[in-house]
Amino acid sequence: MEASKVKALFYRDVRYVIPSYQRAYSWEGQQREQFIEDLRDVSDKYYLGHFLFEKTDNGSVLCLIDGQQRLTTIVIFFSCLRHAFSKRFSTDGDTKKICDYIDRRYLRDQDTEQPHLATVENDNVFFIHEIIDRDSFDEMIDTSSKKRIRDCREYFDSVFEKESKDTLLKWLEIVEEATVTEYHVTKKSEAAQIFAFQNDRGKSLSNLEVLKSFFMLQIYLRGEKRQEEYVNDLNNSFSEIYESIVKTKVKEDDILRYFWMAFSKYGYNTENPLNEIKAYFKSKEIKEITLFAQLLSRAFIQVIAIEADQDFYMMNLRRLDRMAQSYPLLLKSKIMAKVEEKTYYRLVRLLENITFRAAARGGRAAIESRLNNILVNANDDQSFNSQIDVFISGIPYEYWSDKELQSALNSGGIYFNHRICSYLLWRYEQSLCPPNHPKERVRWEDIMKKESLEHIAPQTPKDEECAHGYGIYRDIENPENGIESGEWLHSIGNMLLLSQSQNSSAGNKDLKDKLEIYKEENSLIRQQQEIVTFMDNPDNPFWDKACIERRGKHIIDAALAIWDVNQI
Repeated sequence: MEASKVKALFYRDVRYVIPSYQRAYSWEGQQREQFIEDLRDVSDKYYLGHFLFEKTDNGSVLCLIDGQQRLTTIVIFFSCLRHAFSKRFSTDGDTKKICDYIDRRYLRDQDTEQPHLATVENDNVFFIHEIIDRDSFDEMIDTSSKKRIRDCREYFDSVFEKESKDTLLKWLEIVEEATVTEYHVTKKSEAAQIFAFQNDRGKSLSNLEVLKSFFMLQIYLRGEKRQEEYVNDLNNSFSEIYESIVKTKVKEDDILRYFWMAFSKYGYNTENPLNEIKAYFKSKEIKEITLFAQLLSRAFIQVIAIEADQDFYMMNLRRLDRMAQSYPLLLKSKIMAKVEEKTYYRLVRLLENITFRAAARGGRAAIESRLNNILVNANDDQSFNSQIDVFISGIPYEYWSDKELQSALNSGGIYFNHRICSYLLWRYEQSLCPPNHPKERVRWEDIMKKESLEHIAPQTPKDEECAHGYGIYRDIENPENGIESGEWLHSIGNMLLLSQSQNSSAGNKDLKDKLEIYKEENSLIRQQQEIVTFMDNPDNPFWDKACIERRGKHIIDAALAIWDVNQI
């Protein structure tokens, strides 16, 4: 290991390549902001961390094993400096010389014109256009790593726009002269051991990265004859994983945890996935490690498929926003059990059903303790179906039974469980549409984009509410008969979906005016059209506790039919 400087890294006749099995660019706001803060605060020497390189048969190429996040950021930094000088100080006599110096020294080779740094393959073309050439590349940002590259560029650009030329020259010198330590190895086994026992300065290692280095170390320490083959297998699996990471919204360590729950005997009782995985594989053969990595890679790919699945019940399951308890089962059914499509989507329907019931019911009872029986005991298509049957048969005796669901939906506090209230009314709206209706009358995404729940009897009524079409709000003698005193105001029978265009126009208007808004020709919401059917005399509309109660019972009956477990 030797001390060096940043400028020395680029003075060599070498090209740095980030292998495909490494993660893509992952620095975010906290790391890049700290980088600039360091430049503002440094008064003497600046240390930029450690770099680990693997020498290749081609002496002009070094594989960057550790430090790639920092080196990528340094290249973005120099690119943005060049851009700032060119854009802001173009009339200064020495600007062209500075820009040419940065370009030839830190961005691309003087002779070959090749960039000094090649990122992971999936991002490299984008990186060249976006950072090296700065040519307003129009490629769609289809991965989170590309977005981070652009975010870093835009952040540095915005900072450099406000700084003086002297400050920018000072920062250029600080980074050029920054001290680094570097270590060069020729054997992958040596690289694996070094990487396994150190931390990344810029961003803490994820559990997934620690696990990768642990697996790599196990392969090398055991000295298997097929060592290189196993290393290649492991690298291929993690290359696929890193490509998948940037395409999913789920955090990598969460996917690792979900898959370990599906793979292990612990199920939902998993406490520390990393330690449990390490303990498990210390006594296993190397080929089992590589097989686990292959399955883990498939888990990442499956999560992407789940996020994109357009099945009606899968989309609804995602809309409930409680996927953490569903992912382990979905991964096990697809990856380990390899169930048929019919069984898989039966499981999806069960998960959507029980997730809604538990969310509507609330409380602390852990649904995972019941789902764990399926997760641990179902291992093929037949046993998955059997376990689903057992689970369904026990629902009438659980806290999420039909009786409990009915009680929860009948509560005056359902409105305050806002997402569930919106979801219930949205599913109710779907049930009012004919089965062959070509599309959703009300898109879920539009509902959640803006407040879309309406109180039919308004929360803030005008004086003498009865004169405006509403019943008594506060009944002193018989409180249960008042819309507010009887806790009917926030009950499901008084809640209604609104389109975004209607949202600001209904408010606390008189009932007749509201009904006119509800029956406008451009209104696609059927539950608005049926409001009058719950009144005693539609020709003389009046909305009171009895109407709310009547409509609430109708919606709850519909909900029990929609979430009928016997249809799963």
